[in-house]
Amino acid sequence: MNNNPVRYTDPTGHTRVEDPGSKSGCSDPTYCENGKPKPPPIASDTEGEPGGGGGAQNSPTNSNSGNGSGGDNWYCGSGNGAAVDFLNCAATVTQDLATVVNLNFALVELYFIVMGCMAGLEGCAVGALTGELVFNGMGGNLAETILSGASLFFTGTADILDDGEFSEVTITSAATFGAGTLMFDPIGDLAIDGYSSGYNHGIFNGILTVMNGGSIFK
Repeated sequence: MNNNPVRYTDPTGHTRVEDPGSKSGCSDPTYCENGKPKPPPIASDTEGEPGGGGGAQNSPTNSNSGNGSGGDNWYCGSGNGAAVDFLNCAATVTQDLATVVNLNFALVELYFIVMGCMAGLEGCAVGALTGELVFNGMGGNLAETILSGASLFFTGTADILDDGEFSEVTITSAATFGAGTLMFDPIGDLAIDGYSSGYNHGIFNGILTVMNGGSIFK
């Protein structure tokens, strides 16, 4: 029989569906390929790729702008260009080192004060004076001043490279540096440098913001 349906082969390659729920057949003639099931949809070029769909990008953070540790660098921040990022990080590191120097000598002075106060009020004053003498005589104040000055230099240079002018970042650094040079007590100096370091890491607002009535805290 020339027209035997059992022996007939569809020249288009389409086959009838043996089982509507089976994968061996093809229920959509448009996509039938020799009886194979419909091929899976091809994913778009951006689907599943890193950064697809508007992924997170480096935010333009400044290590001294009070933005904290944004960007790729958790400590210094990043996103302003290699030179500016390097200077900002150098400013943050040197300022933090200055704060650490003050912290150590402040603890020494606090020890002298506590020990002196055991002998009375006069002993408290002697303890504070002794702490100041140690701080200045052993080079602690000088080391702190050099580190804070270096931080100011790095901050100002980064500010100029970034936008061509001094902003609140440099003004805050200059104000804390100036106050620190006039402070000969390690505990007082620690408060100044602690504020500067906290500003660099986004804990405190800048000096202009505070002077204009803003909160000291972010």
